[in-house]
Amino acid sequence: MTTICGIETDKGVLLGGDSHVGVGDSFGFISTSPKVWRATDSIVVGMTGTFRMLQAVKYFFTVERMGKDLEIEEYLSTDFVNAIRGCFQAGGISNGECDWSMLIGVKSELWCLDSGMGMTRSHMGFFAVGSGSDLALGSLLTTAGLCAYSVKYEIPQAFIDPESRLHYALSCSAEYAFGTQPPFIYENNYPYAQLTLIEG
Repeated sequence: MTTICGIETDKGVLLGGDSHVGVGDSFGFISTSPKVWRATDSIVVGMTGTFRMLQAVKYFFTVERMGKDLEIEEYLSTDFVNAIRGCFQAGGISNGECDWSMLIGVKSELWCLDSGMGMTRSHMGFFAVGSGSDLALGSLLTTAGLCAYSVKYEIPQAFIDPESRLHYALSCSAEYAFGTQPPFIYENNYPYAQLTLIEG
């Protein structure tokens, strides 16, 4: 049980994730292992699914840098996906073990990889995956209208920073969705590394 959210910003991509780990359908606990992390200097990742899958990606991930002549979608759909397959193989995991999703931030673009190895990007500049994703997406859409520019009309509005937007989205999921709990952890692919814990 997991909720992962992401937002495209002018500095790069910011991801946020909760800390709940479910054990079967009966109980769960707060994990000390983040579900969002910086995979390379320029790539940030957040993942749902079993913790073994997450650990395989986190610790076996190796991928070549994106060539200057490649579009981001082409790079993610080829080199990156092949690297994820390699992680599962190295970790002794079958891709079909369970449903999982991954949010990936490359440069200033947020992409979603699903268990069918399909790579997609939302036109809204934000997305969420996991058990509380519906609630998180509703919150992210609402706060989009309160950002520096409205997503649809590009009208100047009061500013809410991306980290606060993700905090609201994860808090909404934690309030109403089973299996989403604080503390919330944030990571980005900005020019500097940043990891923040916020008690919700």
